[in-house]
Amino acid sequence: MFPTVNDLRVSKLKRKDVPCDSSWILKDFIVMVEVINNLNCSKSEIDKASPLLELWYFDFSILYTKIDLGNLKARMKVLINKMFNQMLKFHCFKFLMVQKIALNFRFMWLKNKTEINLFQNLHSFEVAEASDLISWLDFLINDLFIFFGQGVYRQCIGIPMGTTCAVYLAIFYLFTYEFDFIKRLLKSKTYVALHSLSLVYRFVDDLFVPNFPNFEKFMYLNQDTFGSGIYPKTSCELNCTSKGFSCNFLDLTMRQNPQGLSCDIFDKRFQLEYASIEMIRMPYVHSNISMTTKLGVINSQFYRFLKLCSCKKFVVF
Repeated sequence: MFPTVNDLRVSKLKRKDVPCDSSWILKDFIVMVEVINNLNCSKSEIDKASPLLELWYFDFSILYTKIDLGNLKARMKVLINKMFNQMLKFHCFKFLMVQKIALNFRFMWLKNKTEINLFQNLHSFEVAEASDLISWLDFLINDLFIFFGQGVYRQCIGIPMGTTCAVYLAIFYLFTYEFDFIKRLLKSKTYVALHSLSLVYRFVDDLFVPNFPNFEKFMYLNQDTFGSGIYPKTSCELNCTSKGFSCNFLDLTMRQNPQGLSCDIFDKRFQLEYASIEMIRMPYVHSNISMTTKLGVINSQFYRFLKLCSCKKFVVF
């Protein structure tokens, strides 16, 4: 569903000649390497000689436990309807077909339900309209029961953790506020700010904000702030965990030099607050784990370093 949801944002920005190739939503942190490369390529010689950018990293400290379920349902219902209406308007698609393949899912849009007969293994497919997704979401949120001791409790606040869709609910819930904020800026013709905000990226509940020092002033909903703000503070409070000319974001440390931004591996287990905790980072060489698995761990780490590290010195000690 992510590409279709992102199309809502793209369709709004494209009409006003605002950069829309990027998205606030990151599918995985590997994409950050491409983001940094694009930032470096877009910098002119004058920009490279200018003062370094200030980098900010925020996380949503209480996101999963504070969201009002009524608000979650209402916002997701509006988003689902917008998504289906857009596909119907521009592509005449009315149905969403989802196929489960092992642990992965593949989706495709259909104009009518009879198109599913063109596919094999029909038992692995599910076809839904907007009303189906909304009713399934209502059922999930209305029927969250937890056993604790001898009692049964119904969850009434917070995203339903332990379900496969919990992360996606968080992603799309935050997107609804970001999308509303973009629409308000477009309505007020604040195009300069939209250009700067095109550099903002979010991976689930982690937010990377480069070179936008005033972001803290309007990150919360407030009629008196720029664009009336973005997120509700009561349920989406942001905590700044890193800022400066270098920044730790997800598994990356981003540093700056006259040539631009560079990437290094970041591991919070090396932080001082975790120094006293004994952690096993690699399988013991003489353990009963198969040799193939041991070598696979090492090979995968080398591949990770290759993908993420900008310089040789970040790999060789």
